Amino acid sequence: MTASLLTTIYWSYAALSILWFIALRPRDAVFATYFSGWLLLPVGVYPPIVVGNWLPIEIIGLTLPSQMLVTKAAVAPLVAVVYSLVFDWRRWRAMRPAVLDLCVVGFCLWPLVQGQLLTNEYPLSDDVAWYFASTWGLSWWLGRLYCKSSEDRAAFLRALVIAGLAMIPAAIVEGVRGPTFYHSLFGRAPYEMDGAERYLGFRPNLLFEHGNQYGIWMALAALAAFMRAGKGPRSWIPAVLLIAASLASQSAGAIVLLLGGIALLSIPLNPPRWLWYGAIAALGLLAGGLMTGLIPVDKIASVGGVGQHVADAMRAAGRGSMPWRVSQELRVLPIVREDFMVGYGTWFWWYSAGTRPWGFPLMMIGQYGLIGFTLIMLPIVFGPLRTVLTHARLPLAGPAALGLIVLLAGADAMLNNFIFFPAVLVSGGLATARRWTVAELPSTSGFARFADYLSRRSIRSMRRAD
Repeated sequence: MTASLLTTIYWSYAALSILWFIALRPRDAVFATYFSGWLLLPVGVYPPIVVGNWLPIEIIGLTLPSQMLVTKAAVAPLVAVVYSLVFDWRRWRAMRPAVLDLCVVGFCLWPLVQGQLLTNEYPLSDDVAWYFASTWGLSWWLGRLYCKSSEDRAAFLRALVIAGLAMIPAAIVEGVRGPTFYHSLFGRAPYEMDGAERYLGFRPNLLFEHGNQYGIWMALAALAAFMRAGKGPRSWIPAVLLIAASLASQSAGAIVLLLGGIALLSIPLNPPRWLWYGAIAALGLLAGGLMTGLIPVDKIASVGGVGQHVADAMRAAGRGSMPWRVSQELRVLPIVREDFMVGYGTWFWWYSAGTRPWGFPLMMIGQYGLIGFTLIMLPIVFGPLRTVLTHARLPLAGPAALGLIVLLAGADAMLNNFIFFPAVLVSGGLATARRWTVAELPSTSGFARFADYLSRRSIRSMRRAD
């Protein structure tokens, strides 16, 4: 794909997205624009792909800026924000800044500050701040605008379920024939066949960066459908279809997260609050020990060590991708430790190791340091985690159930260098505790009335949960 063709496609998407705002209420149109951009747009203009037996490690994905700075991760929220400002200015006028907004702004500006602190020879680009503002910043702001109240949360879940159902027909085709759509429409994608062959058939890729990304999108869409399912049998049809599609993807990590999420939404349990905080503290100590070297991971993973036995067992069970990814993290960990507070300021900081980390946290810390990582993780994780801990009992319901989507997306990103970006919208909505009270402009659109009809039951159930 050429840059001119990509520009034409992105501008066409921007022009056609106005139809959502003509047909639907602004909130529904924002979600439709955002999700359709992720499902239908090409990723971007990939740099030259190395053909051979090795994966092109130079392509790190959309989560962090690299060679691609014009991508659908930046375009989809930008288009949604522009139309929202035009068609729904009342929401903008009623918004007030929050403390966590400053963390997001600080994260977007951090590359500029980092450039003044670094003394290495790596070149920095001012476009990095723009990329962070478009991808992370605008997604966060859309959540602050449109994921606040129970009605907003119900609309988000409905949009996610519709997006999942829309993927099923193409997923069936690729499940039988293998990943074909991206190649046919936009040319070869670098990771379209990575892990595509499964136990039965293929794992779909559709227009995502990687089959694993499709897996987590389908799994969280299935979880959203499970949240919306009510007492009537018809309300369970989307949940059954999406859970079946997630299982058919055979993306093991996403399926485990889906089943864990269903358990947390179903099992009645009231664990003591100290257990929740203890688990969080244990995870923090584990991460700190790994980063500082207090935990001797080299000995644990050495030949004959506990880690080696676990890896051998997973490979024997046909799950060799997990120990392989962990091994890549361990290879670059010494490089990260050398400058883990500020980072190296470049996406190829790992090059001397001959490989790169495949998880988002280590990739982020190596590039922008613990400071940059904390600036964005604090707002993204704080709202959902606070909401879940405030609930502090199972099954999760209401806002805590929606916060679960963010936490599961974060768990998936531990060993994948991409995130489920709609989770950033959810985090923005859960960042403040105040309830959204500004009424939207009434609409007489037939499409809007039909959307209202579809969402009435979910809105009532979310209100009861609140």
